[in-house]
Amino acid sequence: MNNSTHKFTHPSTWNISTYIAIFLAVGGILASSLWIFSTYSYWIDELYSVTAGNETFSSLYSMILWDVHPPLYQLLLKVWILAFGDNEPTTRFLSWIFANAAALYFYKSTLRYGKLFGMVAILFFLTNTLFAYYSNETRSYAMTLFFTTILAVNYPSNKSNPSLTFFVACILLSLTHYFGLILAGVALAICFLQNIKHPKSLLFIFITGLICLLWPIYHMVYGEILNKTNGNFWIQVNGIFSTLELAASGYLPKTGQLGGVILILGLLSGIALALNSKPKADNNLNSVVSMTLNSSLILFIFIGLIAIIDIWSPMSTSRNYIVLLPLLGISIAGVITILSNQHPSHSKKILAVFFVFCALSLIKSFHVVHKKSTAKEDWRGASLYLIKNHQDKSIYHTSASENDAWLHLIFNFYLKKFSDGSIEAAPYVLDKTVLDKPAAILFGHDNLMADEIERKMTEIGAKQSYKSNTPIEIKNESVGVYVVE
Repeated sequence: MNNSTHKFTHPSTWNISTYIAIFLAVGGILASSLWIFSTYSYWIDELYSVTAGNETFSSLYSMILWDVHPPLYQLLLKVWILAFGDNEPTTRFLSWIFANAAALYFYKSTLRYGKLFGMVAILFFLTNTLFAYYSNETRSYAMTLFFTTILAVNYPSNKSNPSLTFFVACILLSLTHYFGLILAGVALAICFLQNIKHPKSLLFIFITGLICLLWPIYHMVYGEILNKTNGNFWIQVNGIFSTLELAASGYLPKTGQLGGVILILGLLSGIALALNSKPKADNNLNSVVSMTLNSSLILFIFIGLIAIIDIWSPMSTSRNYIVLLPLLGISIAGVITILSNQHPSHSKKILAVFFVFCALSLIKSFHVVHKKSTAKEDWRGASLYLIKNHQDKSIYHTSASENDAWLHLIFNFYLKKFSDGSIEAAPYVLDKTVLDKPAAILFGHDNLMADEIERKMTEIGAKQSYKSNTPIEIKNESVGVYVVE
């Protein structure tokens, strides 16, 4: 394989690998794009984002302090909604822009380390399920991916001084997601140790780290984030191996906790391979070795740190590990590039195995995005059904508290949107609210346990007249309507 800096060549010079790579890359972009302009229903987390984006800046400030995420995405979404509206395709398109801009930046940045390196890195990136899935979601994950990508490709290699772009990426990432904050912290810490003999670089690293800590400190002092730690939140993680399993879930087939072990062993192998690669006159290859070592090391320490944090205060979910994608792509591209240089006779076989892996990932990407577009949490459908069939009744929504203002906004988003503001559901608190019958009750997701809702509805003689297509095994995420005469 030729690892010289790639320049675009005439198609007549392309080989079979080039055609396969183009096919997989186009497939990845299509997987992220096919349903982006569909109006399938928001799910509850997206409704958190959109309803907050529809509030005044003063109200949004209070919501951000109550939330468990930094403020940057929510502030940008607020401005985006003011400019373009709150329809599903409109708000999701913002995420699509961030995800595909990250892919373009990643490709252009990694290609300078050689055709093979750039091809492997971008194919791993584009065919990954997390890339396609969160390109289609009104949440902060695509924006997190964008800033993580900038951080990853601008991490200083070969003991070069860290750039302003790297520092800015760390700050913006820390303001987008708390997993991003931790990743930026790990990258800055390793960069600090690698620049211990360069006082000027150390000063910039230290200042950047302090800036990254400003929002978390403010959030802890004035917000509710500390009240949602140490197990006081819905996330549950059962030990270190569960953390590793979640970390690997977006990158490997369903192999349970074995997948986490494979991920860690793979990172350790990447570190060992980079450390044992003998320096050559090829400066490009030396840069590849350095990037492979740095990326694998950052990932290994980051995952280990998250595993420790999870023991005290669980914060791992599969989607949060989208922050691994750019660094993992660099690590895998580096390993394949190094192996292909060390064993050129096996380079085609190595690349063939990688192509098969990408093809399987791409198939999964199409599957999960298509499945997502069927809206298992069909808040839109349930609200339209209620408006069409039961607007003559008193309208309620299930709630844990009469004072849960954000939940009230979520339940009423589609109701008010499609009734031009004429219908608004009142909170129905189990075992407390006295119904004004006849009534229709909108229920959704897991704000209350599904079994408790079913118990109370049976007790008052309510009958379920609508339910979204949520599989029975996850009925606590279903959305629907009860009617009581």
